[in-house]
This record gives sequence, C-alpha cells and structure tokens, in this order.
Amino acid sequence: MIAQPAVTLLSHEFCREDLFSVVFVLVDDWMIQTYGSSNLPRETQVPQFTDAEVLTLLLVGELCQAPRERGWIRQVRASLCTGQN
Repeated sequence: MIAQPAVTLLSHEFCREDLFSVVFVLVDDWMIQTYGSSNLPRETQVPQFTDAEVLTLLLVGELCQAPRERGWIRQVRASLCTGQN
C-alpha cells in the first residue's frame, strides 16, 4: 500500500467532496506508480473518465455503503450534471 501522510491529518468530520478528493489522489498516485499513468491506453478518441476516476467513483460508493451500484452511479451522474454536492 502507498503511504500517504495526508490521510492521517484528516479529521473524522469531512464532507463527501473531501472523501472524493482523498480517494482520487490515492488511486491516481497508485495508478501512476503501478502503470505509469492514471489512464490505461485505449483505441478510442471519445472523451471519457480516466480509470482512476472510475475506480474513485466505485470506491467512494463502497465507502458510503451504497446499497446498489446502479443507484449510486445514477446519483453521482445527477450530481455531476446539476453541479450539486
């Protein structure tokens, strides 16, 4: 596991946006350290989420104990589209 000193500085009272940020930084650092990039190479030119972003969405869903993956993704998509927190 990657030692991330900033994680120990977190208080127990932080919002979901902070959780997304912390998880993304950890996942992105791990992807770069392991694969040299936060996104594995693809044959497509269509803009999409990076692998680190997808893993972050799924991990935060697990940490928030989302009961269903599809419901969680719909909730995230709705928040993303409306700009809500």
